[in-house]
Amino acid sequence: MPLTLDSGKIYLFEEFRLEPEKRVLIRNDGEQIRLANRPFQILLYLIENRDRLVKRDELLEKFWDGRDVYDTALTKAVGAIRRGLEENPENPRFIETRWTEGYRFIGKIEEQPASPPSFVEIEKTREVRLVIEDSNENGEPLREKTIPARTTKQLNPNPRFRLKTAAAAVGLILVIILSAFVFLRPQQKAP
Repeated sequence: MPLTLDSGKIYLFEEFRLEPEKRVLIRNDGEQIRLANRPFQILLYLIENRDRLVKRDELLEKFWDGRDVYDTALTKAVGAIRRGLEENPENPRFIETRWTEGYRFIGKIEEQPASPPSFVEIEKTREVRLVIEDSNENGEPLREKTIPARTTKQLNPNPRFRLKTAAAAVGLILVIILSAFVFLRPQQKAP
């Protein structure tokens, strides 16, 4: 049975950020790490159960619904996670393997609530500043980012709205032309 990805948390570990609700794993430099669905869910499960060793049988039962699969399916999924995290299995930073037993997430994790930005402020410099609601002891925002306004979707009208507006304008022009044709054409006299 697949995990529900609505944990309400964001997990930070070394140079990585895992956002379960958005189903993304991002490096600090902004690069998104592509993980297939099952490896992503297994990584999340290992992180959420990092206080214990997760048995191989438990992972096979949870993510392959008890179907007859070989252990190599799980080994390949964990390998995909390790490739994404650029981890050497001989010297693991994140996933410890206990042969024939299971896996344990051993990286240091910092949890943050997955909350939406509290407000978006558009400054005269044509930049957008996102401020996250939570703050530290000094009352300063935990995360703040300024980006050029032209890269934000908030400042551009909805494409459907633009399409509907253009269609309405074309329709209005056609009505005006048709009306002009009907009223301005020469009247024929009846015999």
